[in-house]
Amino acid sequence: MKFKFLIGLILIILLVFPTVLSKQETTNFVSDSLIVKLNSKMNLNEIKNLDPNIINVDYLFGDSKSLDNRAKNLEMDTFYIVKLKENSNITKIAEKLSKNSKVESVEFDYFDELTMTPNDQYFFSGGGFFGQWNLYNYGQQIFPGVFGISGVDVDARKAWDIETGNPDVLIAVLDTGVNYNHADLRNKISDIRYDFVDEDNDPMDQNGHGTSISGMAGAQTNNNIGIASLCPECTIVPVRVCTSSCLSSNVIQGIYFAVDNDVDVISMSFGGYDSDCSRTNGYDIAIQYAYENGVTLVAGAGNDYSSSSFYPACRPEVISVAGHGASGQINQSNYGNWVDVAAPNVLILTTVLSGGYGLGGGTSIAAPQVSALIGLLISSHGDITPDKAKEFVMLTSEELDWDETPINSGRINAYNALSACFIDNEIILNQVCVDDGPKMCFEQELISNCQECSCPTGKYCMSNGECSKYKVAVPFYL
Repeated sequence: MKFKFLIGLILIILLVFPTVLSKQETTNFVSDSLIVKLNSKMNLNEIKNLDPNIINVDYLFGDSKSLDNRAKNLEMDTFYIVKLKENSNITKIAEKLSKNSKVESVEFDYFDELTMTPNDQYFFSGGGFFGQWNLYNYGQQIFPGVFGISGVDVDARKAWDIETGNPDVLIAVLDTGVNYNHADLRNKISDIRYDFVDEDNDPMDQNGHGTSISGMAGAQTNNNIGIASLCPECTIVPVRVCTSSCLSSNVIQGIYFAVDNDVDVISMSFGGYDSDCSRTNGYDIAIQYAYENGVTLVAGAGNDYSSSSFYPACRPEVISVAGHGASGQINQSNYGNWVDVAAPNVLILTTVLSGGYGLGGGTSIAAPQVSALIGLLISSHGDITPDKAKEFVMLTSEELDWDETPINSGRINAYNALSACFIDNEIILNQVCVDDGPKMCFEQELISNCQECSCPTGKYCMSNGECSKYKVAVPFYL
């Protein structure tokens, strides 16, 4: 039967809370909306006339005239949102539609609610904090009685000596919106914005989750207030697709909106379990469309200490992000061979809805830090493909001691990533990339026998006896 109960499309916001309903339990969907894909051409009125309970039909992505050739090749002009009368028998209507010869598939529009609400005194408060260990961990106390291990961080301070971002680099945060009046965010929010929940261009956050994620990705830095972010100069594009739940159709349209507005990165901190992580529906198509248009997608891996595939993070087009604590241990995170990298995700200071600051956690918090790192890489190197972005963060990551809960690489290191030489679309590790004249790389190692070379102050001796302003060995050209 063509009608599919796609339980795996359930979207669960991944805040600090590790409890997620099982796949069998999360069967909620809206009672007045279906996602329909046709295999034969029909106009909107013809679709509406398929059942008397249908009150409105609209394109999920757009009609054939408004879509580009890449979208048409993915058959994105064949997806529709079908709205039903209140109290309609949605299951019977879906079954009826699926039997029509012109209908390829009918799917519920799934969602799920947050499983709990935080009551930790520090979560939404503005005091009692011990710094941003995720950016700079020197073994400090990060919470009463909790200490970090020096160096277990994203190495932000050294990375900022190389790159702080570019306002033209756009990071779309698909979430609950953003408090764009927050003092640490108001100068970082793009005029490109949309609210797919209320269907207007005012994505004001009413939940708080999206404001916290936006602070992680791009809070204003060096402004004498609040917090710093890993990509201080990047710009946030707020796309509201969630309330206390994330509706599949909103997320699908949010991805398309972001791609259509030329964003560089899409950050997603929600998801749902799916055993095969494969769909023949609009969600998969939207992800593929973003990937084929050169947009890097990043998503949290989930918070259950499980190796089960978590969608959309498990998609090969997406960078999947696990989470670790201040001593490097896995924390509130899924794992497995479908997870790509890890980032800090416990007791992380970030922006909150009230206009202040609070502690957050979960892979929701980890994912936007990877999005910010991609923003730094694009700022430094220009456009890089999603595959190359994934390769960058994985190759330059630091090893994790997670033998029982393995992932594909390690924890992100922004300094390592920005220090790697990138020439002719190739990543060369342990080199220094130089742009003086012909582009070249140097072996990054100290010369122990420098006394044989007499160099002026500020210059370093190279092994061939020449002086260089770089603390390097013999150069080689690419």
